[in-house]
Formats: sequence, C-alpha cells, structure tokens
Amino acid sequence: MTFIASWRADRGDDEIVASNIENQKRKDAVAAIEQQRVELRKDMYRALGQASGLDTDKMEADIAREEASEQAAKPPGDTAAAPAQAKPSTETAGGE
Repeated sequence: MTFIASWRADRGDDEIVASNIENQKRKDAVAAIEQQRVELRKDMYRALGQASGLDTDKMEADIAREEASEQAAKPPGDTAAAPAQAKPSTETAGGE
C-alpha cells in the first residue's frame, strides 16, 4: 500500500516553509533517538564483553581501523555511509 501526501493547492510559501521546518524537526528527533539507541546497544555490548573477559578497547580500535580503511578504499564522491556498528554473529563455532 502506498500513501501519497497531498496539500491544498492554495498553500502559500510561508505555510510550505513552516511545514518543511516542522517535518525536519520530526526527522531530527527520530534520528537523535536512533543514535541514542545505537549508543545504548554499544554500551551493553561493551559491558557484556568486559564481563566476559574480552578486551573491548582493542576490539573497538580494530573496528575503527577497519572502517577507516573501507572508507579510504571507496571511490571519491561515494556518499554511502559505513555501517553504524558491527552486528554480532549468530553462527555457532561449527558454522551451523
């Protein structure tokens, strides 16, 4: 199902600008909430890793280096964003 937004044909420029500003505020608020969720997940994985005896500082440094090298390997003008975080693997040790 596709929804198409429609507006009155007689909307003035002031109404359009105000509508765009409100929409951008909503998008910014959603992006801020998502960023908070990403940081919370990272904090939880850090705590789990530290409790498990993993060197989370080294892991984060390795991830940052890997992302930097991937970013450097991209052709100029490529605006595709790097992944926000590495997702944990669900594979078992046996690869099942």
